[in-house]
Amino acid sequence: MSKGMFKALLVILIVIGLGLLFFGAKLLPSREIVAPGSVDTSTAVTASTTNLKTYTNNTLGIEFAYPNYYHVEAKEIGTAERKHYSVVFTEDTEENRKLREGKISGAEGPVEIAFDFYQNNLDKQSLLDWVKNTSASNFKLGTGDYATQNVGGAEAIAYQWSGLHEADNLVWAHKGNIVSAAVTFLNQDDRIRGDFYDMIQTIRLY
Repeated sequence: MSKGMFKALLVILIVIGLGLLFFGAKLLPSREIVAPGSVDTSTAVTASTTNLKTYTNNTLGIEFAYPNYYHVEAKEIGTAERKHYSVVFTEDTEENRKLREGKISGAEGPVEIAFDFYQNNLDKQSLLDWVKNTSASNFKLGTGDYATQNVGGAEAIAYQWSGLHEADNLVWAHKGNIVSAAVTFLNQDDRIRGDFYDMIQTIRLY
């Protein structure tokens, strides 16, 4: 084989290789949406780490990343006898802003990702007792099925329920609280559901 033919063949192979890499990348999914209890969240595929913010709460001992297109509302909504801290993430769209400001009447609330921290150092309920016997868990709105998986090093109970929207729920115990993390969605492949599992994977408990 002449030197010229060898160079031409090499160029053709390089072009074919680059084409396969380009079109192969286009065919790959950007993320894997994980159903509750199907896999450990530590094995889930995350989205790109660009354009992320970090939620940190040193009192509750939790930190995680979330996409920057979410509006965050965090507040204490419990009573003097029992604390309940709520952190809610909704996409920062014009419609959702109007809903939050009460400018749209008669509409259902938007789908959301909600982290609720329920004080549990008084009753000291077991995780499963809390899930099965507390109305706040919404467990009775589901089929009664549940699984266990790891969240930030803590064992969590995973289940699904249906209300105004479909929901995936993860519940675990940490620092005297029962932590409930839930996402509501309309369709299984909605972006918010994928965002939820990406957020769960980044959780650091301390």
